[in-house]
Amino acid sequence: MKRKELAVVYLANDGSKFITKEEALEHDKILNEQTNSINNRRRVKVKEIGKVFTQILKENNWGVYYISKPINQLNVQDGDSPLFTVNKVDEDTVRNAFLQELDRRIKQIEESEWKSTSQADSKTNLNSDTG
Repeated sequence: MKRKELAVVYLANDGSKFITKEEALEHDKILNEQTNSINNRRRVKVKEIGKVFTQILKENNWGVYYISKPINQLNVQDGDSPLFTVNKVDEDTVRNAFLQELDRRIKQIEESEWKSTSQADSKTNLNSDTG
């Protein structure tokens, strides 16, 4: 007959086990600091990518316009021949939309990687518990 000893075990957010509550809280604090540091570095990189994107548009004299209404008609006083302008999207709007979409997709990828990693870890833990 196997004997098991009962004890209180504190779990950190990453699944690490600690005997004291203080150790678990300190571990969580360190994890949060690391996560914030990683997120800040990621934000800086994403902003740099946005700058490169808009720089490429400028260097190639490319523009972005509203596809639903690409041309605006300007009213002229004589009314004989109207003037038209391209209904372009300003640079900041393009950059912000690009950065938001890029950030959303990066988060999606990170979440799917985290889920697959946690699933693999749980399978490993189940296999080690049964052995």
